Amino acid sequence: MTDTTLTLAMQPAQPRKRKLDISTLILIGVGLGILTGLFFGEVATNLKFVGDAFIKLLQMTILPYVVVTIITGFGTLSMASAKKMAINGGLFLLIFWGMALFAVMVMSMAYPALTSATFFSASQITTAKEQSLVDVFVTSNFFESLAKGTVPAVVVFSILFGVVLIKIDGKENLLRTLETVKSAFESISGFVFKLSPIGIFALTANAAGTLKIEELSRLQAHFATYMVGTGLMTVVILPFIVTRLVGLKYGRVMSAIRSALILAFTSGNAFITLPLVERAVKELYADRPEAAKHVRESNVVIPVVFNFPTIGTVFHLLFILFTGWIYAKPLGIGEHIKLAVVGLLNLFGGSYVTIPYLLEMFKLPSDAFELFLLARIGTDTFESALDVMSIFTLTLLYMGLASGLLRRKWKNLIFTAVASGGLLIAGAFAVHSVLSWTMDSVISQKDVLKQMAISNPVPYEVKYAKFVPSGPASGDDLLTDIRRRGVLRVGYNADSLPFAFFNEKKELVGYDISRAHDLARHLGVRIEFYPFSYSEIVQDLKSGAIDIAMSSISINAERMREIDYSIPYMQLHLGFVVPDYMRKQFHSKADMMKLGPLHVVDMTGSAYIPLLKAYMPSVKISETDRLEDFFEGKTGAVALLSSAEQGAALTLLYPFYKVVIPEEPIGDDFMAYPIARGNSEFLNFVNTWLTTAKLSDKAQNEYNYWILGKDPKLVKPRWSVMRDVLHWVD
Repeated sequence: MTDTTLTLAMQPAQPRKRKLDISTLILIGVGLGILTGLFFGEVATNLKFVGDAFIKLLQMTILPYVVVTIITGFGTLSMASAKKMAINGGLFLLIFWGMALFAVMVMSMAYPALTSATFFSASQITTAKEQSLVDVFVTSNFFESLAKGTVPAVVVFSILFGVVLIKIDGKENLLRTLETVKSAFESISGFVFKLSPIGIFALTANAAGTLKIEELSRLQAHFATYMVGTGLMTVVILPFIVTRLVGLKYGRVMSAIRSALILAFTSGNAFITLPLVERAVKELYADRPEAAKHVRESNVVIPVVFNFPTIGTVFHLLFILFTGWIYAKPLGIGEHIKLAVVGLLNLFGGSYVTIPYLLEMFKLPSDAFELFLLARIGTDTFESALDVMSIFTLTLLYMGLASGLLRRKWKNLIFTAVASGGLLIAGAFAVHSVLSWTMDSVISQKDVLKQMAISNPVPYEVKYAKFVPSGPASGDDLLTDIRRRGVLRVGYNADSLPFAFFNEKKELVGYDISRAHDLARHLGVRIEFYPFSYSEIVQDLKSGAIDIAMSSISINAERMREIDYSIPYMQLHLGFVVPDYMRKQFHSKADMMKLGPLHVVDMTGSAYIPLLKAYMPSVKISETDRLEDFFEGKTGAVALLSSAEQGAALTLLYPFYKVVIPEEPIGDDFMAYPIARGNSEFLNFVNTWLTTAKLSDKAQNEYNYWILGKDPKLVKPRWSVMRDVLHWVD
């Protein structure tokens, strides 16, 4: 040995740098994505294409991978093993569904007592197209289903193909080829998975830069119960069940599935993690010789179980219980049972079909489906993580049962069940306590409507009695008279939401009231508002009690014989306001005729009544001076005749009602401002003012605010460090 060699040998070994594993890199990507989104705000949406590309790369090989995995898995089994797998797997699925339904019912107990709450919903939801179970699970063209990504149909075909292979001789060459193809797919997936830190960074940055907390605040009770419930199931209860029944240590279980959980949580997609779940199962049973011969069965169980409703999917039923609570219509015990049975069966067709169906079944507002779509922004990630953990847990338990490792003593099973239930109940109690303390600060959307105000009013005074002229008219044109006295007398009807109504401060507001302020501003005068009824509007104008009426007034042929109208400023669409659960019975004339003698109510003197009589001569029409009488059940009518625009505003106050426009339209209504005949100069002024407002988009802005509920002051860019702290951009 030379001196140099001896010297090198005596030197201490240099410590090798430890490489970060992929899970740690993904977590770093999440952290950097959040920081990037917070710093750049909505500018971070430029990274969305990177995240989308990453997801598509992951999905590229997953479905073909599922096909070859199921075929090779079944093809190498005996018929006895296949039957045993079906029985045992089905048993565990039933147990898991029962566990999920119990968890949903327990977490719904977290909702505190609520005296009143309602949601503002300005848009209408298109009913999801119902898809039959046959369409979901049976395909007439396998390659079409493969191309469209119809996973259940592809899985059913693959199972049938694999089962048929069990009894076919000479299948070894085919199975070896498919195993090679499977290995190729696994290699591709492994390569793409190495890109996860970059893809997850882009997805997280986009979400952190665009998600507005205020949009989600009204769903805080649903988020709290859903996230706590799914979180407990994912990281506590399901791993606890594995440790008790299979004997694996908690730390080892979570370490094996960590990468799949992180990927599912950050991407909101459980499907792309199936290869990682399979790898985790093999890792945990690698040192268990008695389980080694059943590993191939896990290759079949994982993709098959994925296509049944998982615990995460069943948790969507919690939204129905939340909707019943928030609309003060909680489900009874019998309805809970019905929800469990019918809801579970419908979930085979997907949540986008199930939720609208259940809302209708339990006579809950169908508009709540919009909230469900909004809620999924926050719940999808938790659902995906729970999906992964439930598939992972079920596979481990199945493997434990098949290999004899499952601890099936009754004492152990009972303790596991009681402890798991106790954890859920404790979690629900904790959420209940927090919500009881915080829910008082939630502003209902009824209050939001009542807080609407005129942005730039002119001096005005609201009168509660009619103006009585003191003497004969001056003989001048009304325009000259208004300017001389400095006052515009405007007629209002406060039962014309959202065109004219009193807000919570007892201020007269609404679309037409706001337009009245703008008209007075152009005239250079102040306003005096005087009440009117639709049946006396002609008399009030002719007597000079009011100069102009501005509260949702239709162009009526009968009135046109005695008064003049301005040019139309808005087109309304006539329909009915009906109890939400009756909306399908007003879908068409034929549906309405099935109801028997139809009783409809409208405001006294409404111009809509002749239109409805012409539309349906047999209808019974009554009149009321108060819209509240209909909603309080004092009129005996089953429907309120209304424009869709006004009816939509009324449903904000009465969420169990729905606006319906029949297939055969009743007709359209054109609104205008009536003026006493013989005042051409004032009429020309009003027409010019309306035309100018339309050309300048001012009228459209008013429409957006009062009719659609879009407040431009509330549409602000997402908070970001770059914009709001450093002020680098406006």
